[in-house]
Amino acid sequence: MPSASVLLATKEESPFGVGIEDLSDCNSFTIRESKAHRHLLQDDHSLPLLWSSFNCKNLTRVYPDARRVKSSNYNPFPFWAAGAQLCALNYQTSDRELQCARGFFRANGGCGYVLKPSALLAGAARRRDAEALLAGASREMPATLRKIRLTPLCGFLLPKSGEAQPSLDAWAAASLPLHRPENFERGRGVASPVVSLEVVGGDFAAACTDARSCANGESWQSEAVSKNGFNPVWSGQHGCEIVVSDRQLAVVRIAVYDGSRRQEHRLLGYAALPCHALRPGVRTVLLQDSHGARLPFSRLLVLLEEGGTVPMPQPPKGGKALPVAGER
Repeated sequence: MPSASVLLATKEESPFGVGIEDLSDCNSFTIRESKAHRHLLQDDHSLPLLWSSFNCKNLTRVYPDARRVKSSNYNPFPFWAAGAQLCALNYQTSDRELQCARGFFRANGGCGYVLKPSALLAGAARRRDAEALLAGASREMPATLRKIRLTPLCGFLLPKSGEAQPSLDAWAAASLPLHRPENFERGRGVASPVVSLEVVGGDFAAACTDARSCANGESWQSEAVSKNGFNPVWSGQHGCEIVVSDRQLAVVRIAVYDGSRRQEHRLLGYAALPCHALRPGVRTVLLQDSHGARLPFSRLLVLLEEGGTVPMPQPPKGGKALPVAGER
């Protein structure tokens, strides 16, 4: 077990350009997002597994590119799937990527730390996999996927223009003094809510109508309930099927938009939930505004059903590899 001084001041070392036997332990590695993406998209998949092997006993930090002058965020899930421990994000911008990252850490009560899946902790097994790939083998996608059916039933007290401000969580108010809840403008009328579902994380993640013919990264959207934000009911909806390759790494983002405005769908509220924390039954989903502030009375009622496993959908006839889940 390394001492505290080793953990606080580690030596900088790169896992790329060295052999398996040359990888040492208890070092750190810092890399910008664009370079990390290039390593993850290697055709032979040897570098991703070599990096994953390095992360079993070392520390990796990924940081945003300098070109993000508007403080936008990158998708951290491919790097977490490779075993990276720290993914620096711009917390001043509450975009889709940050919302999903917040949902990922809800699995441990929002304390800021979650345990890696066991597959990313098995150092010896990961090193053997990396050695095999470096010897000329190829990585294969999983043969089966886990399926969950989610059906939106109804909503309650969705926000309307001009209503009272939502409230920030205590940790956000203390840590982000300049952060403010969203200001809903007056005079926009009653919303026509639409439920949208997307899944990020793992080798394959999708939300679709039919799990047998879905594409990686696909999202699902319900029909709009016209002019009813008080108690919208999505009757006659068949719901969507959520399929993931690794439930420990996947996050389900449930968003409610105002479908009455054709030019721009305004986000009314969202919830990002760890996939492995979902339980079968009729469940209440508490909503937040786009900045992460709680909407005190707004919620959705959904039906969750376990769907077992389904075979991996076949890639398109063009022969292109399936993209990393959550990539844009």
